[in-house]
Amino acid sequence: MSTEMKNIDQYIGNAIRTKRLLNNKSLKEIGDKLSISFQQMQKYEKGVNRLSGTYLYAISKYLKTPIEKFFPQNDNTLEDEQEHFDKSDISEYELMLLIKNYSGISKKDIRKKFLELLKTLADH
Repeated sequence: MSTEMKNIDQYIGNAIRTKRLLNNKSLKEIGDKLSISFQQMQKYEKGVNRLSGTYLYAISKYLKTPIEKFFPQNDNTLEDEQEHFDKSDISEYELMLLIKNYSGISKKDIRKKFLELLKTLADH
């Protein structure tokens, strides 16, 4: 499998994980909905196993997310995301808190400043 294909699998898995956490759903809940184990769902999220179109469609419906939101919008998005996968040791709980609290910021200018602050902190 080419590196680019693996990167796309990881991008899709990460997008699913993010949406799942935003919706306060566990791996088990989604696994039960799809009639698969939470371990299999975990492999999809990590990009270890390739997700079928049927499962991706079912997940998008369950999470009430347009299917295109699970794909990179351009090549730069994919490259930036790969950097994250290479460095990430963030716990699921930390990620859930970050996403949940960030999505609670209603003012766009404050969200933008917060992202700038995070980028600055991450560079140190």
